[in-house]
Amino acid sequence: MLTKSIPFNLFNGCKAISLTSLHYKTHVTKDKLKTYKMGVITAIAAHEKQNIETILKFNQDIVPSIILNEITGSNDMFLFVLIWALQCKELEVISSVFIMALVNLFTFMEKKFDFICKHIEMGTIPTDESLSSPLPIDVRLALQSSNYRLPPNPSRAQELHQIVSENGFHHINRRLWPNLKCGICIISQNFKQFELKFLSTYWDPVVPIFPYVYGMSEHHRIAVPLTTNSYQLIPLPRSVYYEFIEVENDDRDDDDDDQSPESLELGQIDEGKLYEVVLTTYNGLYRYRTEDIIKVTGHYYTLPVWKLVGRRGQYLSIITEHVTEMELREIIDLIL
Repeated sequence: MLTKSIPFNLFNGCKAISLTSLHYKTHVTKDKLKTYKMGVITAIAAHEKQNIETILKFNQDIVPSIILNEITGSNDMFLFVLIWALQCKELEVISSVFIMALVNLFTFMEKKFDFICKHIEMGTIPTDESLSSPLPIDVRLALQSSNYRLPPNPSRAQELHQIVSENGFHHINRRLWPNLKCGICIISQNFKQFELKFLSTYWDPVVPIFPYVYGMSEHHRIAVPLTTNSYQLIPLPRSVYYEFIEVENDDRDDDDDDQSPESLELGQIDEGKLYEVVLTTYNGLYRYRTEDIIKVTGHYYTLPVWKLVGRRGQYLSIITEHVTEMELREIIDLIL
């Protein structure tokens, strides 16, 4: 199924960057009996990043790993990632967990473009005064060492300025990186406005965005995208045991008081109807109600194809009226 959305061997040895921070802080419970690590992304997202590197055989040596491991602030991380990434004209893949990170990266790049180019030209890294948080001494020394230090590159800095002076930042991705093959991130109906903004501004749609997976903290890789730039998902029937609770249009914003509503199996759901996803995992999570609402849009061979349309019980309360997430999104789509 994965090869349907991501062609096999497409990324073997690709020069890639990731926008997923792997920085973790150590926390101790109040009773001081247990120590654990918590990151700025969920553990499952970190696991997915490791998986995708292994499966697709990315070459992520472009940006030093110490940047992703030690820099905590998102803008500071973007700054250092861009200093290294913009020097690499041969960049082929940009990946992140969600599409918002790609939007934020390019927005930040436009705002700080001259500043970034200055450091590329001089072969320097930003001082602590220009960062949200000072760099730890060991990180700064490592980035200035012979292992990571970038040489001055005035010709690339001049080329970058020329690219922007000709056509600004509109669809700049292919002009910065002519060999760019794709972006990889999670997209869904919930992020549609971010995607539309991205494709109409910085990202040339000629370069595809490969959606990754439908998953959650409770279980990852529950379904995969049908095609590139697609909200439609194909379930992975061996990843979990699926059940579905039918949701009527007039009750999708209400909490379900029935603790044991009737459920349907994967082969029993009908095209055009709404369902809440229920799953049982191999790790012992039993009949977990995800509260994700899907709409069945068709079939891929014998498997149903669906798209996420919202969450159960999420709505705006306006005096005496309740507006569901799905209804609000439909209104926004009509306006735009």
